[in-house]
Amino acid sequence: MSYIIAHRANGSKYKENTKEAVLEVLSYDYVDGIEIDIRLTKDKKFVVSHNSLVLCEKVGIRRISKEKYSHLKICKKIELLEEILKEIQTKKYIFLDLKFANESFKDWKKLIKLLKRYPLNYYLVSFSYSFLLHLKKLYPTYSMGYLKGYLMNLDKKKAVLDGCFAYLYIYTEEEGIWTVNTKEEMRKYKEKDIFIITDKPKYVLSTV
Repeated sequence: MSYIIAHRANGSKYKENTKEAVLEVLSYDYVDGIEIDIRLTKDKKFVVSHNSLVLCEKVGIRRISKEKYSHLKICKKIELLEEILKEIQTKKYIFLDLKFANESFKDWKKLIKLLKRYPLNYYLVSFSYSFLLHLKKLYPTYSMGYLKGYLMNLDKKKAVLDGCFAYLYIYTEEEGIWTVNTKEEMRKYKEKDIFIITDKPKYVLSTV
């Protein structure tokens, strides 16, 4: 049987990658976990946002990595990762898509320290094979996954990391399928023993 993972915590009435969306989607019986995107601000705060750029009223577009968190708060709803994690009370899967693979070891260590304060069922994933390989060696107890894709990286032919979750952009019969957003696809994969990452988690209910 598959595991339904809400991509960017989609599937509720709330905006993706927000605390409200995360908490509501995790309360659904048919959802087995959520995936959210993690970035670093200029002052080294972990925030939840898929895009690297954010549109700010009056000042225009700003890059998250170049702005302090105090400045980003007035632009749009971008929340601290910690503010979300401390509200989660579940054993369901929490996928963290790490968008800061080029940052320093000090930053990775800071993230792990944060996660230890909120011991949830984490999967750490990234499109950078070398980053994950190094991170896995440093923190072998954490489940990790390499994100493969036709357009997102050049590593699509590499072997999956030993002991790591294979989180795949292309449709295969391996451990994860990204992103299943039609009822036909959901029907095809829902009986397999894999993770299904989807923006439409409710589709699993209509394909019984």
